[in-house]
Amino acid sequence: GRPNVSPSDVREAVDAVGLLPRIRQLSAGLDTVLNVKGAPLSSGETRRMLLARALAARPRLLVLDSCFDTLATSDRLALW
Repeated sequence: GRPNVSPSDVREAVDAVGLLPRIRQLSAGLDTVLNVKGAPLSSGETRRMLLARALAARPRLLVLDSCFDTLATSDRLALW
């Protein structure tokens, strides 16, 4: 983990990308270990988790590239 990111920062970021309800369904919640492909999350949920990871550090500037182009339109719109 990153020492400058608190558990509340993590929860807020996960909620901001719409994953908090899904994470709460997992038996270990935010302590769930993901495999290299992001399982037990779907590929779209994994991409949103990557965004949450970036947001948790509260960057002054965040540049998003085309990796989010593959998200479903409804998921992309929900992020903005």
